[in-house]
Order: sequence, then structure tokens, then C-alpha cells
Amino acid sequence: VPNDGIMRIDSFTLKNLEIFKSLSDNNNGTLIHCIDNTITPMGSRLLKDHIKKPLTDKNKINLRLSVVEELVENKKINISIREQLKMIVDIPRISGKISTNKFNPRDLLNLSNSLDSIFLIKDIIFKKLTKNKKIFKSLSDTKNLSKVIKKYINIDSPVNIKNGSVINKGVSKD
Repeated sequence: VPNDGIMRIDSFTLKNLEIFKSLSDNNNGTLIHCIDNTITPMGSRLLKDHIKKPLTDKNKINLRLSVVEELVENKKINISIREQLKMIVDIPRISGKISTNKFNPRDLLNLSNSLDSIFLIKDIIFKKLTKNKKIFKSLSDTKNLSKVIKKYINIDSPVNIKNGSVINKGVSKD
């Protein structure tokens, strides 16, 4: 087992502790059912991943706790971030659709709007949080990609690309 500061919990243990699935047919009594108050599917998956692979490195644990503490102490910031999170669609799902060429124009527009929300969240963090900013420095700049999508894709695009009116006027003669 590599010593990377992460504990692996086997599926037998997860099952018997009823972390994700109850031994009975009712999943209301599972740990995840009790604690998952996430807003996005991505957040829910991340929470589940953190539970499956808890940290063992004291410094990483304390950093995570410090971030949570700061957000709990600053309710206005927490509420602002949560409001932006509500605007974010399931980005990995859209990325999967794009990578398999099964996306539609609305997926791109939803991705663009989600990237705008991520930019606003990053802005809130860097302007209003007093500590723990370094944990968020690796967030990519999403504003440029969002601008490109909005520049080329018509905001009133139909779901089906075959219906036309997908690309904004003036982008290309074709």
C-alpha cells in the first residue's frame, strides 16, 4: 500500500459499515444519506470519494478542516458560494459527452455558464477569504473558455444541431 497520505477502505468494510448502501433495502440509514448535503453531483461524488479514501496525513487533514472552518465561520461567503454552485451543471458528464461527440449546443452553453460560476466562486474566495487561499490557486482560469463558447455558440441554439442556428452570426461565412 503506497504511503500517499490516503487510506483505502475495502468494499467489504464499506458494505458492513453501511456507508453507502444499507444491508436492508432502505438506504435512509446510511452514513452518506445522513451527511450528503452537497449541491452538485460533482460535490456528491467528491464527498463519496473522500469517505472511500480518507486522509491520513495530519497536515492535509488540518488544511481541509481549516478551509471548512473558515467557510462555516463566514456564512455570507458560504451562502454566496452555494448560490454559484447551484448554477453549475455536471461538468464531467458534459466533458464525457464532448469527448464522445454526443453533445449538443445547449451542453456547451451550460458548460460556459458553469465556467462563469466557477470564476465567480474563485473570485469570492480570493477577495473574501482571509486564509487558505493557496488551496484554491490550482483552479484554472475558466473565464476565457466561457468567452470563446459564448462568442461562437448562439445563446438561443436548439437542442438538435440539425435545426441550425447554432453558430452566432458573423463568425464565419459558411
